[in-house]
Amino acid sequence: MATTRRPQTRGEFLDRAFVSAMRFRWRYRGHESKEKAIASLRRRCPGFTTIQYTNAFQKGTDLYNCALDLVRANEEILARLRPATAGDIPREITKKLKTRVPGFNMATYRQAIGWVMYWHYWR
Repeated sequence: MATTRRPQTRGEFLDRAFVSAMRFRWRYRGHESKEKAIASLRRRCPGFTTIQYTNAFQKGTDLYNCALDLVRANEEILARLRPATAGDIPREITKKLKTRVPGFNMATYRQAIGWVMYWHYWR
């Protein structure tokens, strides 16, 4: 019996776009260029137009950059708290990120801040 995949929500699509943008920033294999990162997103999320993939990737990159700016601006607070999980990140920070780059799932905002803290500060 063949299973059918349910269509992805906008939040799920943008979540995967953020992961592709993050891997592009970190130079993961298969994400060395913008084109390869978008091709990876296309494989993970079939059924969208070329413009939608490009825009979603750009939005994922914007989320990463804004998360980096917010972590820098709140470095003292986050260093003091040292959140162990993404759920421990102060709501004020995730709300600011959501205001600056709307459209993602709330979990993606927390994930973005958590990964930026890890990659740029704790590694």
